Amino acid sequence: MKKNKFIYDRVLTYLQKNRDYGNSVDKTRLLIGADADLVRMADKIHRIENLMMTNDAKVAESIEDTIFDLINYMAIYQSGEGHDCIETLSSPLRLMDFISEVQDIVSQPEVEFKNLQSKLTKEILSDFTMKYIVDYIQVCVA
Repeated sequence: MKKNKFIYDRVLTYLQKNRDYGNSVDKTRLLIGADADLVRMADKIHRIENLMMTNDAKVAESIEDTIFDLINYMAIYQSGEGHDCIETLSSPLRLMDFISEVQDIVSQPEVEFKNLQSKLTKEILSDFTMKYIVDYIQVCVA
């Protein structure tokens, strides 16, 4: 049940933020390409690393929130593949793909983050940081 709640919370956050931001992630993806999603994930990873080292956040976004955002960005990135217009990116089928991607990330975080690391490089997503994130997810859904 804890795993299902974790997934539900990620999907709810996605829907709420997508509404608040006016689907800016997908609009940017259409203008710049999927690399825009990778940049957003790299920013989250850098924030996680900084918070791991200092644990002194000055913004009201905890390391937990940042990890959750990273999971959502991963699912957005993966569920956006093959969609080339705002209509398909905003469709109910995309939402189904998003949910499926979150489930995959939660079920196999080590595999999913290894795949992300191969896209971002170890300089951006180090093995140490990846292990921290994967362990954190596994504790959350245990």
